Amino acid sequence: MPEKDARKLTYPSIDLFRYFCAIFVIAGHTHPLEDINPVLGYIAVQLMPRITVPFFFCIAGYFYIEKLEAGKKPFKTYFTRLLLTYAIWSVPYFLLDFFSYGYKDIRGFFIDSVYGFLAAGTAYHFWFFPAVIFSVCLTTLLFKSGLKKALIPISLICYIMGTIGCAYNKIGIHIPVLSILYSSSYFKLIRRVLLMGFPFFTSGYCFSRLRTKEWRFLEKPVLLFVLSLLLWLFEIALVERAQVQDNIFMTFGLYPFVIAIINLLLHYPLQPYAQIARHCRVIANFSYYVHPLVITGISAASQRFLGIEQISSTPLFILTVLVTLAFGFVIAKTKKKNISFVVR
Repeated sequence: MPEKDARKLTYPSIDLFRYFCAIFVIAGHTHPLEDINPVLGYIAVQLMPRITVPFFFCIAGYFYIEKLEAGKKPFKTYFTRLLLTYAIWSVPYFLLDFFSYGYKDIRGFFIDSVYGFLAAGTAYHFWFFPAVIFSVCLTTLLFKSGLKKALIPISLICYIMGTIGCAYNKIGIHIPVLSILYSSSYFKLIRRVLLMGFPFFTSGYCFSRLRTKEWRFLEKPVLLFVLSLLLWLFEIALVERAQVQDNIFMTFGLYPFVIAIINLLLHYPLQPYAQIARHCRVIANFSYYVHPLVITGISAASQRFLGIEQISSTPLFILTVLVTLAFGFVIAKTKKKNISFVVR
């Protein structure tokens, strides 16, 4: 049995959770429940989406670096597939931008498109692709250079710098040197790629090293999950109350919390749900890739056909989830490899 298929069968829990994360991403971009209750809205929009992209980075890094540790050479295959998927799914967003402003400003459109593809992402949610590509390249370089022992220390330093710039920004802007970074117009890009993407990608390796040392606290996944969740929530409440944050995208408690999630999923693989999990993987990826297009389409349709100037956030969220779920399920059920390839 191929290794990738074995991995899916071994840990269907990961792919099941992947779909919940895709829903959280949609929530972060549609703001559900804010039109109903501000507290529920805060949980749905500010809290839950914070774990999604870090989870994607962590699980990708865990399996990728596991192959490097085994002496395999996954870089070419992984990089090519990642780049091809990114390029294919960037096309509709390029077209959307072109018809929005590009045909009026060809030069500006070309510059924005190149910069977006190489650095910032071709859509507001696609910053993940340049960040994970950078993480794969840097991680592979450190491994091939015999510097894998520096991987975790470097990534933790990056994460600390990123967290100070986010959750503790009002403190960080007074720290020499770091204040220059935090006041830079490029800090958002640097944070996403180097200070967030790379550390969470390598957090999978950090977790792998902890497992090899057979640390006892990892054998109590539920307790570890609850404690790390409480720590994360306590820190968020603390920085919100002290008003020292610029945002809560990165907090110190988020790092161990994501590792605790991975640990919990690996301890409880949910084998009976392997078939459902395979579908969830495809649906989750499809939902992540296409949901901004669905949001735009639903908003335009409601305005044109129903006369609704701006659809409420909760209905928009529900409709987006349902549409992406329906089309994602159809793709997951298809046997055509050329279709399912770009959403796996």
